Amino acid sequence: MKLQVNIQILQLSFLALLFFTLLLNTTLSSATYVATLGLLSANLHLSLSCTICAFISIFYYFYTRPRQVFLLNYACYKPPPHRKCSYQVAENFVRRNVHFTEKTLDFMRNIYLKSGLGDETYGPPFIFEKEGVPTLNYAMQEAEEGIFSSIDALLSKTLIDPESIDIVIVTSGSFSPTPSLSSLIVNHYKLKPEVKTYNLSGMGCGSGVISLDLAAKLLSGSRKVQNVLVVITESITLNWYSGDNRPMLVTNCIFRVGCAASMITNDPSHRRIAKMELVDSLRTHHGADDSAYKAAFQEEDDKGNNGISLTKDLIRVAAMNLREHIKIFAPRVLPLSQIVHYAYSVVAAKMAGDESKPCRPRL
Repeated sequence: MKLQVNIQILQLSFLALLFFTLLLNTTLSSATYVATLGLLSANLHLSLSCTICAFISIFYYFYTRPRQVFLLNYACYKPPPHRKCSYQVAENFVRRNVHFTEKTLDFMRNIYLKSGLGDETYGPPFIFEKEGVPTLNYAMQEAEEGIFSSIDALLSKTLIDPESIDIVIVTSGSFSPTPSLSSLIVNHYKLKPEVKTYNLSGMGCGSGVISLDLAAKLLSGSRKVQNVLVVITESITLNWYSGDNRPMLVTNCIFRVGCAASMITNDPSHRRIAKMELVDSLRTHHGADDSAYKAAFQEEDDKGNNGISLTKDLIRVAAMNLREHIKIFAPRVLPLSQIVHYAYSVVAAKMAGDESKPCRPRL
């Protein structure tokens, strides 16, 4: 139960207690009221037992309630200037690829121009090399540059000693080397032996939110864990596609280099300097639906070229699932006044029998 919900419950409990006290004062006769007080005064064991039970209940509630979770700070990776991937750089690179036909180049050009990408994006290291071959070494170089740069910037902002990091969570949708990326961080920063690590992969664009939700769950229920390092990255090198399958060519046009690191904590002393507080979170999984499961799918084409296929169902599935997610999440974060107003508008529209739609809550 989150802090906002706890406050509302305490307010309702106080109002209920006040109402119950007034009710007793008005309904009970003075003689009965005095007799009740006399019973409690005369029976010290009963009074002491009630008092002890009340204190134990209050102590148990405050001791077991979830701890507040804060975003202490974050940092994003900005590659060096010579890694800028302008439209001209991207055009020159794909034209060097002998596997692309003119028809394929025209398709990729149209996708690129409609994607909204400008000339300030950054590409992976291999496209700036003469041979232009996406190898594992280039993929590791891409991952290490982003991860180490963003973590270094984060540690300089937060002044957190790497020895005080209790948990490391790393997420990378399509790149999962051995040893894992979380082990790479532990080795590079020489973290303490009892550090816990989580390495998430294969979760696509939503993996960043999933990793933050995992960090919040670990922090809210523990008094031993205080600092969680969350790293969200991707390495697109090994998923560069050199075939002519159009759904698989889209990833070449819209994905670029990026990485972010954040420090999540439940330490109350950091409340004043924290950027944000995570009040609530929710995860809904639609993997049981075939169209959602295959909306972004890593596979080989008929010539054996590896890549990630983005189907036409992706936007439709994302919109539908987001709508279902908001239906569950909205009542948990909206103020009571908006929930009552929405319920009233729904009832009024039903009773009126017209085609007017209920008001939409402001999220």
